[in-house]
Amino acid sequence: MTNTIINDDWLFKTNSKEQIALWISTLKYAYFWRRPSFRDDGDYITLSLNFTDYNDLIFILGKLGLELKKIPTDFPKPKYNRAYDWNEFKKFKSPIKDFPEYEQLSLTYIDDIPISIWIENGKITFNFSDSESNYQVSDKDYDNCLKFESILEKNELEEKVNREYNSNIGSITLEKYPHLKI
Repeated sequence: MTNTIINDDWLFKTNSKEQIALWISTLKYAYFWRRPSFRDDGDYITLSLNFTDYNDLIFILGKLGLELKKIPTDFPKPKYNRAYDWNEFKKFKSPIKDFPEYEQLSLTYIDDIPISIWIENGKITFNFSDSESNYQVSDKDYDNCLKFESILEKNELEEKVNREYNSNIGSITLEKYPHLKI
């Protein structure tokens, strides 16, 4: 990747410099994700936890009060090369790539905090956005992430935090943007 920095005009298009500086200066484990272009999904605050195997995944989820749900074998599955309208599509379950017999957690709640969760490639990813506006991060999302970070600490899961995100152009961190430190 040749450029891992987003220019200020794009970086501060939807959130103020002050907001982003506060977020990346005070979050311990999460970072702000700014979509690098109009074609990508929206912005969010995010963090991932690493897991080594199924038992480790179940251990982490259990500490957070979450359980995996099996996808029934007779549950409908989408067929490749076929288009579905939204009503048809929402009937399908999204399997976890690493454990396809289980359903993705998707949007769920931990201590009344709305979190979008995705499990894939040895990582449990937690995204915070859309609590006030689609595809844009709000101060409410930041507050929710702060609460979640304290839940991680309470459950002694800090050592599971994945820190391999700085090479991605969309990750906004103090390491990449030291001038935003407050």
